[in-house]
Amino acid sequence: MTVNTSLPLDAVTMRATTARLLADDCELPTADELSDLTLLYRGHLMLLIPEVEKVACGRPEADRLKPGALAGVTEARTRLGLEAGPTMPAQVAHAQRLARSVICLLDHLENLGARQAQPPGRRGGAVPSKTDGNEEDLVNEPTAVPFGLTRMRPFPDAVVLVPATVVLDPKTQTGRWLGPDGLDIPELDRHKRSETSKETRTKTSLDGNPDEGGDQQGDSD
Repeated sequence: MTVNTSLPLDAVTMRATTARLLADDCELPTADELSDLTLLYRGHLMLLIPEVEKVACGRPEADRLKPGALAGVTEARTRLGLEAGPTMPAQVAHAQRLARSVICLLDHLENLGARQAQPPGRRGGAVPSKTDGNEEDLVNEPTAVPFGLTRMRPFPDAVVLVPATVVLDPKTQTGRWLGPDGLDIPELDRHKRSETSKETRTKTSLDGNPDEGGDQQGDSD
């Protein structure tokens, strides 16, 4: 059973906008661009949620596509209710989750046979369904590569240092540290402990009886 919605959705444009944050080679957006993309994805979800829900509810109860589509709607609503963290990585992750929900709902609409807007040069209102109610729902939310992995590079070659050799000095019977050239390794001055302290003492005698007090403050390194 195929139910067409009353509002065609521009699925091509929606998918193109999600690629800005989900593509493997995407660049880190600026703060202003990220804010615009987040608002755009929220707008997409506000259009997609009622459309997917309407089409899914029109399917038979035995349709295996129906539970998955309604689960995608629930998840999208949950993500709409979440707030992004204060840091840039948290805001990017929040926008990516919204974008994945957009892709997920578009896939459900396509499989349910909902009417979507076609790109220029194509005719026909309904998108043919990839699966019917008697087949397994093979459409799952796509797993995007985390943004940080696209910017990772191999570590530079490390310089291997020759370890020092410890020998026993026959005269002092103490250890000597020798470098690769056989010479003694210079000893660095030890860190001296420093202390600073401040003491304040007060003394009052308003009623003839002396009243003394003190306050100490100090630190050591």
